[in-house]
Amino acid sequence: MKRICLLTAFVMALATLAGCQGHLAMVAATSPARELRSAQAYHYYTAAQLARRNGNLVQAGEWLRQAMAADPDSAWLRLELARLAIEEGDTAAAVRLIEENIKVHPDHIASLHLLGVLQDRLDQPQAAIDAFEKVIRLDPEAENAYLFLGAIHRKAQDWENARRVYREMVTHFPSSYLGHLFLGQAASRLGQAQEAEAHLRQALFVEPEMEAPRFELIQLFRALSDADAGERAEQITRLYKEILDLDPTNARAIFELSLIYDELAHTDEVRQLLGPLAVQSRTDPGPIQVFIELYLETRNYFAAAILLEHMLSADPDNDTLHYFRGVVFNELERRQEALASFDRVRPDSQYFHNASAHMAFIYQQQGQIPEAIARLNQVLAQDPDNPEIFHYLGSFYEEMEDFQQAAQLLEKGVALDPDNTAMLFRLGVVYDKAGRKQECIETMKAVVAKDPENANALNYLGYTYADLGVELDAAEQFIQQALRIKPEDGYIIDSLGWVYYQKGLYRQALEQILRAVALVPQDPVILEHLGDVREKLGQWAKALEAYEKALGLAEKGQDGLNAKIQRIREALAKPGSP
Repeated sequence: MKRICLLTAFVMALATLAGCQGHLAMVAATSPARELRSAQAYHYYTAAQLARRNGNLVQAGEWLRQAMAADPDSAWLRLELARLAIEEGDTAAAVRLIEENIKVHPDHIASLHLLGVLQDRLDQPQAAIDAFEKVIRLDPEAENAYLFLGAIHRKAQDWENARRVYREMVTHFPSSYLGHLFLGQAASRLGQAQEAEAHLRQALFVEPEMEAPRFELIQLFRALSDADAGERAEQITRLYKEILDLDPTNARAIFELSLIYDELAHTDEVRQLLGPLAVQSRTDPGPIQVFIELYLETRNYFAAAILLEHMLSADPDNDTLHYFRGVVFNELERRQEALASFDRVRPDSQYFHNASAHMAFIYQQQGQIPEAIARLNQVLAQDPDNPEIFHYLGSFYEEMEDFQQAAQLLEKGVALDPDNTAMLFRLGVVYDKAGRKQECIETMKAVVAKDPENANALNYLGYTYADLGVELDAAEQFIQQALRIKPEDGYIIDSLGWVYYQKGLYRQALEQILRAVALVPQDPVILEHLGDVREKLGQWAKALEAYEKALGLAEKGQDGLNAKIQRIREALAKPGSP
């Protein structure tokens, strides 16, 4: 377990330093007695440390300032004040104190180092780089400065500079495991295979039980040409086996080696590897988390499907595996297989609700809304206080145009989760579709009250008023507020045009609706609005063109469009028509 402890210790150290705690470890230990010039300053410093240990940071700060008064030139005391500011969560004050320190003591290494840490934390990479570069110039033996500087370059994927930093580091620290590991990684990313392999091998020489260099070597060998494919395949397999000899439960190595064996049709080896992992996944989320990170988050669904099939062959009643198999097949658009997998997830499984929701949405995509509703009702029978299920069910009934039932379900969901603005918005839409305009307006106002930046609700309010021909000034105000949030939203721009139309400002309406059509050229409602405006302006031929385009796209409201088209054609047929 040595490899795990070492790597974990380093990761924890970096995480701690990134949070600006424990940064004293980055510089040589300093004695207060050696740093302070007077007994009085030492006395106040000691009192500050006692207050700090007791959690009284305010009192500690007062004592440190008393110490500073007794020894005003002390770079060390100002740095202690900066560290205290960090503990208090005042990063800006800490930076200010350190920068003051550096003005007076420009070569104070501990201040430069902590400034670099803070600037990296504040997402000021160039300033952090400058600070760490200066630390290294002043003290080429400042090992951790190389690690911080290299980490900034690696985060930016600046592999050339990362390699430069780590090369300098291993010159001064030839036995640095991390120096060789990160140098090997940087060289690999730059396509320098020989240099990368040499340093990764050196990292293993320094720490033979570590797995990180082995995974880097595997990645390096996979990226090489096929000239020595057979030899590289053997090297890769051997590295995976070494990792598993050191840690037989390493899920990443198990998954990746299993895929190699699957390509070679070594089914027995695959089952030997994946069988125990499949059983483990019933109670331990660790293997599944690795699976998600490696294959689902990277959208490598084909590899995921292969691994799940093998694991299920070893543990065919595993709810966890059936759920993720359903997820993978759904992503691969193999809907029936996805449904079959989700259906295998038992009601007592932690994944049952999610599996049922997936099934419902697949049914919805296939136009099988009653089946979707039936599935969600099964979940509701188990979990009658789940607001999300009411939300989904309400949406499905809305799609079936059963607005009364949709509203009842959404009302129950909102009662359970009154701060859920997405569900509240959906309820407002359903009220609108049911012709319950005033309830729609009140509900949308409630959404805006809870979420003043909800552009969709603001637009809905404004458009509803405009469509009713009432409160037009308020309607314009709501829509302008929505446009400040989403200035290029064609639907909101159309709403503004419709307000102008209702106000009789047809030229202004035309300007806005033409913008909306440019952004959303295939929306029948916007095209119909364009026709309405052009008709008011006497542009009958252009109005007819807009109405006919709208009719070709419309699924509803065709009778109204046909009537408008007939009216325009009759007008155009009259002598002297424009």
